[in-house]
Amino acid sequence: MRKILPPPEPEKLKREKTELLKKIENGQCPWRYKYIAGPLFEACNKRCAYCGNSINYPKIKELRDDYVEFEEKYLNIDHFIARVQMPDKAIDWDNLVPSCPKCNNLKRDHDVIRFKILMPYFDDAMKCFTISNGVFRVNYQNTDTDLLEKANMTFSLFNYQSRIVIHISKQFSLIVGELTEILKLTNNKKSELENNNRAVLNEIYERLTPILEMGKSSSKWGEIFATFILQDISFHNILSTLKVLNLETNELNELLNEIEQNCYA
Repeated sequence: MRKILPPPEPEKLKREKTELLKKIENGQCPWRYKYIAGPLFEACNKRCAYCGNSINYPKIKELRDDYVEFEEKYLNIDHFIARVQMPDKAIDWDNLVPSCPKCNNLKRDHDVIRFKILMPYFDDAMKCFTISNGVFRVNYQNTDTDLLEKANMTFSLFNYQSRIVIHISKQFSLIVGELTEILKLTNNKKSELENNNRAVLNEIYERLTPILEMGKSSSKWGEIFATFILQDISFHNILSTLKVLNLETNELNELLNEIEQNCYA
C-alpha cells in the first residue's frame, strides 16, 4: 500500500452530483461512468489502492450513455466511508477509491470512523510499513500513534498476512538468489569489466534490470520489492563495483532513483 494522489474531480461530476444521487436511490451505480472510473483507474497506477495488487480496466459488456457495465473481477470502486453509514457521500470524489474485488469485498461496510484504516489519498502509508529480517510487516517504530492504529487495522482487515506476506516471501528468495549470482558474475569477471567488456556488462544489466523493475511504482507490490532490494547487501556490492569502474548507465540510475522514491521509510 502507498499514498495515492487523487486526480482532479471531473467537472461533469460536480455539475451532476444531485442527479447522480437520485440515480443511486433508484438502484443505479453512477461511479461506473467512464468519466468517473477512468481517472481513478489511472491515478492508482493500475493497482489496488489497498493491497497493491495489479488490476485491469473492466472489460466492457455494455456501453450506454458513457456507462460502463463491467465484470466484477476487474476494477472495483470502493466507498471509503460505506454508503450504509453516510449515503450522502456515495458520490463524493474523495470517498471513491479504486480497488481490487477482493479488497472491496473484505472491506464492505467496515466502519472506518470507529475502526480506522489507512486512507490512500490522505495517509502516508510509506511510513506505516517496513521490511524487517525479510518479512513485510507494520512499522512499529512509527511514533504517530494514529497512523500506527490505522496500519494495524489495515493489515488485519485486508488480510495482508495470507494475501501478501506469504506470496512475497517466495519472491524474496528468488531475488536474493539472483542478486547473489549477479554478484558472483561481477566479481569473477571484474578484470574483464575493468577492460570494458561489453558482453559481460550487458549480461549483468540484462539480469539486474528485471529485478529493479519489480520495485517500480507501477509494479505489483512495487514499494515492498523496492524496500527489499535496497536492503540487500549483494545489490549494494554490485552497484559499488559498477560505480568504482564507472560503468553505471543513465537507464540504471533512472531505475535506481525510481525505486528509491518508492520504498518504505
